[in-house]
Amino acid sequence: SGTNAPSLARLLQSSGYATAHVGRWPFGGHAGASSDAAQPAGPRAAGYDHWFGREERMDAGSPPGWRRDGIAITGAGTSPLEVQSGEILRVLAEHPKDGPPLFLSVFLDAPRFDGDTIPAEFLERHKDV
Repeated sequence: SGTNAPSLARLLQSSGYATAHVGRWPFGGHAGASSDAAQPAGPRAAGYDHWFGREERMDAGSPPGWRRDGIAITGAGTSPLEVQSGEILRVLAEHPKDGPPLFLSVFLDAPRFDGDTIPAEFLERHKDV
């Protein structure tokens, strides 16, 4: 991680792509950082023009803390899947049709389930996966 590490986003950005990241940032720091300077391993340093994420970890009961490009936004909601899906749709809708190609990476903060909470019929249907 860090500003010297190679990244696909930086490579594509240098080739003329617009780049965006929505969701969890697992490479040091987090996508919801309040400033790029505070996140030398964050999305901006990795080559993303736009990023969207939570300021806090996804701990139960934590406040929303959503940020777009480091700026706090309000009224986005609290369901990570709904909020991040909305941001993905916004990025796609606002990207100019005649603009550069878009590279959009998405790491959803969806809840994870253990085997006890997944319906048995789903587990049976996908047992070989």
